[in-house]
Amino acid sequence: KLGHFLLLGLVFSCANNFYQSFRTYDTESLKIHTISLFNQERNPIGSFKAWHGDWYFRRQRLLLIDAFLNQTKPQILFLSEVLSRSRREADLSILRTHSLKNYDLLSTQVFEHPFTGEKEYLALGFTRPVQMSELYNFILTYNLDHYGSLTQTTLMHEDQELHLFNVYMSEKSDKHKSFTDLTKILQNTITEQKICKKRIIIAGQFLGSSIDPEYLKLLEDFNLRDSAIFCEIVNKCYTQTPENKIFFRSHGEKYPQRTDRILVHNETIIRKSQRILNQKAPDPFAVGKPYGLDSIFPTERYGWEASIILPRCYQED
Repeated sequence: KLGHFLLLGLVFSCANNFYQSFRTYDTESLKIHTISLFNQERNPIGSFKAWHGDWYFRRQRLLLIDAFLNQTKPQILFLSEVLSRSRREADLSILRTHSLKNYDLLSTQVFEHPFTGEKEYLALGFTRPVQMSELYNFILTYNLDHYGSLTQTTLMHEDQELHLFNVYMSEKSDKHKSFTDLTKILQNTITEQKICKKRIIIAGQFLGSSIDPEYLKLLEDFNLRDSAIFCEIVNKCYTQTPENKIFFRSHGEKYPQRTDRILVHNETIIRKSQRILNQKAPDPFAVGKPYGLDSIFPTERYGWEASIILPRCYQED
């Protein structure tokens, strides 16, 4: 009987190893957020006071974001418009105290604001089961037109690489040039680093609408799909909208769009996708009063969330 049990155990172990070697998808899903922290550089319309450099206002917003992240706990977090002015006045330091205390955080400076003494970053946060790659423990940074930026980071999940691209297309940039630069960088990176497209995740702020030719061509060229597949009610998916009073104060009645997106390979299983950080909160300390706000939103644009299961890559991919 002992021999039979040992034989069964050996067979089971071999079968499990075979399955792990050739399974087509990861076993665990990943929850991903993309969030702009709002750099407060565009001043509010019709206000006598500018909010750039106002860290009292900024800190109150960050506390709302901190509470949200402490509840949702994404495995991967794409951040843009991240600011730092001193050790105490630094977005990542504030968030690291609570919601991101168990996260690895990678950031790279992309702008400097001399008038306020602030530096602006693109950042990436991740936590287990996602891990740092032993081969690629750094961020590569590229320009998208003159004012936008792109970063690339390689991480590990279930013993396979993840290739993460954090996109920031600035409103000051030319849309066509931004997409041209993004396409060229992706093509060169995939070729030079021999990247498997199935493990690519691209997230952040995109110019234009989701039906623009430049955007649709990007999806087609790299076998990508937009994670926003559950948007039957379109106005429930806008991340840039005047219903957000911070956005309204800085842009007026600008046409609403879903500018914040998470893109994945066509074969990726998308279990859930939705906009996030779209709830206003009371403003007991009246930090928004100088800007004509009677309540406070966490950020200027809502974020986006996707829960996905990634396809696996093998030698033929």
